[in-house]
Formats: sequence, C-alpha cells, structure tokens
Amino acid sequence: WLKKNSIASLFITHDKEEAIHLSDKLCILEDGIISSSGTPAEILANPTSKSNAEFLDAGILLNKLQSRQLDPDIFNEEISINEKFFIPYNDLSLSADEGTGLHCIVSDIRTSVKLETHYYIQIPGDEREYGPFTLAGPKKLIVNDIGHLILNTNKHNKKILDK
Repeated sequence: WLKKNSIASLFITHDKEEAIHLSDKLCILEDGIISSSGTPAEILANPTSKSNAEFLDAGILLNKLQSRQLDPDIFNEEISINEKFFIPYNDLSLSADEGTGLHCIVSDIRTSVKLETHYYIQIPGDEREYGPFTLAGPKKLIVNDIGHLILNTNKHNKKILDK
C-alpha cells in the first residue's frame, strides 16, 4: 500500500527476513553506526563485515584452509588468521562426488514450497548449519552423508572480511 501510493516510510526491525522482504533500501546498524546500506540484494551479496555476513546468513565464511580445499587455484591469496572468505550460497553447490571441494556433512534436507530440494550442511569442527544448497550431479545424498561443497562457476563473489 505504501509503495502503491508513493509514501516514504521508515520501518525498524530486528527481524532480518522481514527487513529483506519488505524493504526497497536496507540499512544495518552495528554499535549504533550504519555499517551497510543498499538494496537487500546488494547487502546480501556484499556484506561489509563478518558480523554482517553471519547476521544475514546469505553465504558462508571460510578460513584459509577451508577455502583452499574448496578450490586451491582460486583461493591462493594469503589471508591472516582473523580474515575469512565470504562466498554467497548462490555461488556454491553440494556434490556427492569424492575428491572435489570442501568436505562437509549433510545435516538436513528440506523441500521448499516450490518443491525444490535444499540441502543444509555442517563443516567438521564448526557447529553452525549452512545452506540452502542445491545438489550438483545425479548422485543423491541423505542426512549424515559426506558431501563436498563446490563452486558453481569460476565467476564467484568471494570477498575477504576481517572484522
């Protein structure tokens, strides 16, 4: 109704889903300071800090060892112990093929309202659950199977975050 009638409004929420779905422009506050602003798509694809990336849950943060397991040719930059590579979920898929990508364990499988199968994973040594991911290839996986995260393409949106 507001958009239809060209009425500007300010909506403040702590619910990220609500903010992402209702807004044309989004601002994220960290310690009382705007740390990110832009369209929801821009902010989801380009978080400005590790805490923004974790809050938005739009991708995965990988340390140097994990990123090199994902793809040693692409992730060959030297990064410090505090830095992590951010990779959006859309740039990753899950594979059942051994010997490729980052080793992970399937923690859950969910079917969306569009009847798409989405896989959620855990990385050994990390208690967080990541996803959704689609499955690449014909082999199927079930919960507790070992899978491998792989890059969908050489054109990916990796970003180094250090704070």
